Amino acid sequence: MPHFPLFINLTQKNILIVGATTLAKDKIKRLLPFVKKITIVATRIDPEIHDMAQSAPLTIHQREWAMEDLKGMDMVIVAASEADLQKEIFSACTKKRILCNTVDVPKYCHFFFPALITRGDLSIGISTGGKAPAVSKKVKEYIDGMLPKNLDDAVSQLISLRTSLEPGIEQMKKVAEWTGKVLKEILK
Repeated sequence: MPHFPLFINLTQKNILIVGATTLAKDKIKRLLPFVKKITIVATRIDPEIHDMAQSAPLTIHQREWAMEDLKGMDMVIVAASEADLQKEIFSACTKKRILCNTVDVPKYCHFFFPALITRGDLSIGISTGGKAPAVSKKVKEYIDGMLPKNLDDAVSQLISLRTSLEPGIEQMKKVAEWTGKVLKEILK
């Protein structure tokens, strides 16, 4: 069964990443545009992650993971390769109702990272539910190549129009009409 795509505001969410080697780097880079801070707990820290912490909202604790690290967390990314640790953290997150993603281990995931296209306020996510990430990546590249380069400008204009009108049915009709006209013009 496919997974339901959900777009969530992460700016006020507390995110923990356990592990800070190569597995973590991609997740950190993908999360940074959407968050205010990320806490990392790991015994070994990749030098590139240390470098990222100089200019990004990363808090690094170089030590073993502890159950107390889950306190106040909304989301946990397990980027450690030890199977017992992956299972332990996923189980603890499940009991505490904390969303958990274990990198490259779908059975220990409550959610998956989509292949993501972002143009300003427009986000397009593509996923196979963690079953075939290479497919998601190729579909992303295909769609991204088809999108007009000025799409983010059009989206910004439509957002401005929407916010300038009083909410209600008339706003929805006018925005739908303008969206059709603007997108027809740039999607030729």
